[in-house]
Amino acid sequence: EQYITNAIVYQAEALTNNLKHYGYDDLGWDNSFGYGANEPGWGANVFRAESTETLKKIAFYTTANNTSYTIYIYKNLASNASPVSGGTQAYTSSGTFARSGYHTLDVGSISLASGEYFSVIVKFTAPNYPYPIPIETKINYSNGGVFSNPVVNQHESYYSSGTALPTVWTDGYKDKHNICIKAFTVASSSSAETAPVITTTSLASGTVGKTYSEALNATSSTTLTWGIASGSLPTGLSLNSSS
Repeated sequence: EQYITNAIVYQAEALTNNLKHYGYDDLGWDNSFGYGANEPGWGANVFRAESTETLKKIAFYTTANNTSYTIYIYKNLASNASPVSGGTQAYTSSGTFARSGYHTLDVGSISLASGEYFSVIVKFTAPNYPYPIPIETKINYSNGGVFSNPVVNQHESYYSSGTALPTVWTDGYKDKHNICIKAFTVASSSSAETAPVITTTSLASGTVGKTYSEALNATSSTTLTWGIASGSLPTGLSLNSSS
């Protein structure tokens, strides 16, 4: 008999439009890092909001079954030199994933100003596995070839150790590590939607047998569609729903 010893299962999620992705691991999880079996490992990414946005979801990998996690999200960071410096904690949650792999989590609605530095921090603890932090890093083949060679920049990814939220972090640029943590935002409306105001107060009179056309005007924060609420138009006339 033949047996399957390794398998990958994908669980699809409903498509969500207009999510903006923040992340540095363009090639994905290709290696793992840690401080010893059962020792917590911390990974963090600092991002800068490109516009006025709302943080809705985060995602990360777990490298072993039954990995426990604690998430912290900090906003209003003083700079990108640390995932916690000068910032305020906006979110935290904990849990355990029974299976290793890629996971997406809702984090409510966290408002971000344009240009604001924010961070997603994850504490990983994998039972009996020494490498709980998912990373993207350069990997060479034994024959000298390169398997992956990602772009790694300063002041983006960070890692640390210990049981409590660290105050001292190592920049991933030191060892050419990108931490595999992502954030997903939606654009925030710059102004609240307002009720439309019809500015056309009257229409010109028509003459039987002659072409008739009049435009309706209104002010609105959204695109309008015109319709007939009650009654009907005279015979031979029709309403253009867009004008």
